[in-house]
This record gives sequence, structure tokens and C-alpha cells, in this order.
Amino acid sequence: MRLVPFMRVFISGAGGFLGACATYYFEKAGWDVFAGVRKPRQSWRLAESRAQQVEMDIVDARSVEQAVRQASPDLIINFATYGAYPGRQTDLSLIRQTNVEGVRHLLDAARSAGVRRLLQIGTSSEYGLKDVPISEEAELVPDTDYARAKLEGSRLALAANGKDGLEAVVVRPFSPFGPWEDGKRLVPALVMAALQGRAPQLASPRPMRDFMFVDDLMEGIRLAALQEGIGGEVFNLSMGHQMSVGDMAGLVGKLLPNAPTPVWGAQDNVRREPPMWQADISKAARVLGWKPKVSAEEGVRRTIEWFKAHRALYEKQQAAV
Repeated sequence: MRLVPFMRVFISGAGGFLGACATYYFEKAGWDVFAGVRKPRQSWRLAESRAQQVEMDIVDARSVEQAVRQASPDLIINFATYGAYPGRQTDLSLIRQTNVEGVRHLLDAARSAGVRRLLQIGTSSEYGLKDVPISEEAELVPDTDYARAKLEGSRLALAANGKDGLEAVVVRPFSPFGPWEDGKRLVPALVMAALQGRAPQLASPRPMRDFMFVDDLMEGIRLAALQEGIGGEVFNLSMGHQMSVGDMAGLVGKLLPNAPTPVWGAQDNVRREPPMWQADISKAARVLGWKPKVSAEEGVRRTIEWFKAHRALYEKQQAAV
């Protein structure tokens, strides 16, 4: 496996969960990291980072061009997204501006600035509802406005591959969890409720997810960034097996034995749930030499320890709502 010697990276959407994790991951690996954020002074997830923050609004083409030129990176990784949280991110215009036009702005800026590779971080939702493990060759039938916009963004990236010397690669994560995740998402909500002695108010224990600890995702992204000759390819990254929401709640309860039992049915399901949600990750193993190393239990254990250390930060976020 031959790797390209990139060391200067611009991370778009660095103020979000995955973007922040990537900022810390590449920073720790010794890269020169530029973190693209809309409002640097409000980027609470980057408070512990030494990365240079670059102000950028992905829906503004001029802002994107200026940010990319300022960073002058070898590599761009685009985590910027809007619409992933059903019931909270519902502005249809902004869904399209961010996930479609924003990708177009980044591609144009990358080609203009001579960037060598762009990784577009897509979503497993681009595949739509399936009842078998999902490979990269699966039919793409997105069933939400967000998923359709993300797919269009991924297609824009793939169409730009090979133009003006730019290589474009798409990565589709499934259900990553870990440090810096939004406090209302499943694993943080379970952990914070347990630490506070509250019973988490949840919808149903039945939906299936292919959970993955975020460090494994970041290592897969690093390999996708560096592997030579993979322009135009798509890679699924996840554990490669599914577990139910109820099983994840049980795992948190096992590791925090005094945690109150979740109250199921306390919330409505806000989206249709597939009968199966499991990635086929054989392509990433074959082409990138990547396999997840952290079990679900170990990932949850690490997440719990991180949230214990950052509990006050999340309680401050809860109080601000």
C-alpha cells in the first residue's frame, strides 16, 4: 500500500462533532491543521485545539475561496453539513445550500488553489432503507431531503475527480459516536443521563445502527486521505455489524451500573427506520488496509471516561438550551 505524503490539511466543518474529532486526530498525528469554522469565537469543541482556525461560511463562495487560499492545503476534508438532526435542522433551503452548493464552492476553491485531494464526508443515509448489509455498490435511493442533498454533494465531488489535478474521494460513515458528539444524540444522552442520575427519555429500543467509535472512523479517513490512486472511489466506514438502540442502552447500563433504566416511548420516532442498518466494509479493508479496532464496549467505555472529564461543559450546554 503506497501512501501520498500529505501533511497540510484544511478541515471544513471543524466546529461540528466529526470535524472537531478530525482536527484533534490529525493534530495529534503531527499534521499542519487548519480548522474551517463559521464563528471561531463560538467553536467550543475546539477549545483544546492548537489548530489555526479559519473563518469560513460554506454557503458563501467567496468566503470559501478566501479560506482555502489562506490555508493553502494539500488536502481538504469536508465535514460541513446541515440536516442530519431530524426535527431540529429542517430548513430545506439551508439543507441544499450546505450539502450541495457548499460542496460545489469547496470543489471550485480546491481546483483554483491547486489542492491535490478532497475527501467528501457523505452519509450512510445516501443509500436509503435496506434489508441487507450495504456495500458501496448498493442502489442509492435516499428517502429524505437531507439524504438526497448529501448524495448530490457526493456526486458533485466524484464528478470533479481528475479535473485540474484534483483527486476526490467519498467516505460514508454509518453511526459514529464518541467525544464531542452533540449532547442530544443517543450515546451522549445515555451517558449524561446516567452521570446525572436521570432516566433517559427515549423513543424505541428496536431501531438498528452500525455503531463505531469515532477514532476508528478517523483512522479510516486518514488512510483514505493518503492512499495513492483511489480518486473517484467511495468507501463505507463502520464496524460492519449492527446492534439495536436498546442494546446500546444496555451497554451503557452495564458500564455505569447505577444508571436509571431508560423510559422507552417517551419520544416519537422522527424518521422511518430500516429493517437492517449494517455496512459492508470489505472494500475499505481490501483497498485501504483498514479495519475497526475498537469494540463497541471499549468505545463506550472511552466515551464515558471522556464525558466524566467534560461533564461540566455539557451541563453548560444543557443549561443554555
